[in-house]
Amino acid sequence: MAEIADSAALESALFPGSGEERSELAALVRMLELSRDTFSLGVAVANPALRDRLIQTLQTQVPGLRAAGLPPSAENPLEALREAFPEPGGPVMATGLERLVHPLKPGESQGLRVLNASREFWPRAFPCPVVFWVPEYVVRALVLHAPDFWRWVGHRFFFPEQGESLLPDAREADASQPWDRLTAREREERIQELTKRVLEAGETPPESLKIHRIHWIIELGWHLSVTGRLEEARDLAREARESLDRLVAENKDGRVQTIAGSLVNLGNLLRNLGQRKEALAATEEVVDIRRRLAETNPAAFLPDLALSLNNLGNRLSGLGRREEALNATREAADIRRKLAETNPAAFLPDLASSLNNLGIVLSGLGRREEALNATREAADICRRLAETNPAAFLPDLASSLNNLGNRLSGLGRREEALKATQEAVDIRRRLAETNPAAFL
Repeated sequence: MAEIADSAALESALFPGSGEERSELAALVRMLELSRDTFSLGVAVANPALRDRLIQTLQTQVPGLRAAGLPPSAENPLEALREAFPEPGGPVMATGLERLVHPLKPGESQGLRVLNASREFWPRAFPCPVVFWVPEYVVRALVLHAPDFWRWVGHRFFFPEQGESLLPDAREADASQPWDRLTAREREERIQELTKRVLEAGETPPESLKIHRIHWIIELGWHLSVTGRLEEARDLAREARESLDRLVAENKDGRVQTIAGSLVNLGNLLRNLGQRKEALAATEEVVDIRRRLAETNPAAFLPDLALSLNNLGNRLSGLGRREEALNATREAADIRRKLAETNPAAFLPDLASSLNNLGIVLSGLGRREEALNATREAADICRRLAETNPAAFLPDLASSLNNLGNRLSGLGRREEALKATQEAVDIRRRLAETNPAAFL
């Protein structure tokens, strides 16, 4: 192996100050220096952002250093790294081991069992240092469920998390960043963070963390379903359902609204997993909860009830239960119309959304004139909103005009349909010129 750059200079480049990071990095560099052309196994614990920065900088300083991430489908880390590096070479930095750890049942992770059984083959496959970079919770999984492999680990490095722990105060990142807008990298980091939270909370969390653990499980299931890890996502959905049932049975004061919020997210996860009947059941529960809340405090809870009825209409429509879908969607529109009469600035956009949905459901039932009236009213509302705030409402106007074109076309009024659809295209073309990433 080629000579490694001076470790003191490397430490200085990475960490200008002093502290735990510098000493751990120095130990890692010494391992690479001493092992050279012989197998040596290390585990480095670091958050993803710091991990990537460290590996990238090490690659500029350590000749021949190689790095690879285990693919999500890998069940044998040794074979996956063999495929990545078929020829002998410099030290290996491996990431992605956490993808082999089941979020709730690490003991059932096939990848860990294979890892545990393969330790004797590593020295022949890799006559060089190998370092696995993992989140902290993976260490516990290795100790418990791959003990033979863990005993083979000769070097352990810990780069502390920066900032506060997210577990005690249960701050939720999804409040500012919707789940479906994350990049692949951000999603992977969120999966790691949520898995750590769930495992730290434990199967019997303290009272203050019960509802938060359910939120974390549901969001984790969502992200796993998006990345194709469907079996794990289904396990999480079942766990969330059972945990919510236990909370409902306990009937704790002040928890009804938070349970409703969890059921909303659970319904979305179940829909994502193709479990449409289960998603409908969760949404019906939300409607029941919010209807009771709205009866005692309509000013606070009628908007939430309308939103839930809108979702219920969508669920019923997806199951072909169109008359029931119509009833739910019409009730949502009626509630929002009353709310918009007293506070148009707050509720006119919601009314337009409900009217658009109402038009779709009516059209599906063959009630085309009624569908046209609802959709035209939605387009008129969106046009008024876009005149006062084009940045916020031009996209909604384009969508409503597109729907309006469909309704007119269904009635054979093709010239009018062309006019509405052409206007939608023109609006979206202008939007795409200024923000192609969002509107192309």
